[in-house]
Amino acid sequence: MRYLVKARMDVEAANALARAGKLGSTIQSILEDLKPEAAYFVADEGQRTAILVINMEDTSQIPAIAEPWFLAFNADIEATPAMVAEDLEKAGPLVWVGTLINPVVKLTDRGIEVASQLRAHKANGGQFAEFIPVGGAG
Repeated sequence: MRYLVKARMDVEAANALARAGKLGSTIQSILEDLKPEAAYFVADEGQRTAILVINMEDTSQIPAIAEPWFLAFNADIEATPAMVAEDLEKAGPLVWVGTLINPVVKLTDRGIEVASQLRAHKANGGQFAEFIPVGGAG
């Protein structure tokens, strides 16, 4: 499963490594070990922050991912499950296809199936509150 891992580095710990000329090499070493799909670096709440996209087979991998950041930077760590559009489509009846300017969602195949079931339920006198989709996620 894909996770977004945010490592917010303690200012003093990161500054000490920067003064020693070791900030970049320490980050590079951690990244070589973790092999993220992507790595981004931002200032978050005034602190140096790494945002990594990491694929984990099991959440038991989180300590091995977090520990280098804890030890080197006294970092705060957040790990959040993340999905790409294909994952989202598998998960439910809608998928986002628009932009922030032109927001659009469309029904997935599962969404069309659930809508059909709902129409049949209502046609037979059923109430929305009683409706339970049959089959798949949803």
